[in-house]
Formats: sequence, C-alpha cells, structure tokens
Amino acid sequence: MMRWILASLSLVVATVAAGGPARTATAFPTPPPLPSPSPVTENFFGTNVSDPYRYFEDMSNPVVVDFFKNQNAYTRSVLDMLGAPRQRLFQRIKQLDNVVASV
Repeated sequence: MMRWILASLSLVVATVAAGGPARTATAFPTPPPLPSPSPVTENFFGTNVSDPYRYFEDMSNPVVVDFFKNQNAYTRSVLDMLGAPRQRLFQRIKQLDNVVASV
C-alpha cells in the first residue's frame, strides 16, 4: 500500500515538474541546505562507527529545529504547487485507506 502511495506521489510530482498536460513548466524552489556535519564516533565491539548527523536526534538543538522548520516550509511550497493533481491523489489515498480500514 505504501509503495503505491509513494509511486503515485512520485508520478504526480514528475508530471507537474515536466509541465503537466495543461501547465507550463514551473521551477521548484531550492530545498534548504543541510547543516554541516558534526561527527560522533562510537566503538561497537571493536569497530569505530562515525555518524556525521547524530545531532539530528536532539530536537532541543536550535540548528536541528530550524532545519526541520525550513524543510517543512519547503515541502509545503512544493506540495502547494501541485494544486488539483495533489487534491485528487489525496482523495484517492483517503478512499483506499477507508477500504483497508473496513476489511
């Protein structure tokens, strides 16, 4: 089910990005930049494992909070550009979700 939803959303985004059947090509906004990595290295059973974005787990970190707020604003702006196709997809997902819930 999730694969179908993701595939459908990808198709809608690709169609809109390509100009869609009745639309002119529209440039999508640039996504916010990823904050600089700040590696944390841990040793697991004799093997060092480095995680450059471990700090993303700390939701009290202002850098992380700002990044997610900017990412949310970016996502909203792209989804808002999809207009009617997005609404049709949303309605279809709701319809399919109701079918699964009633089984």
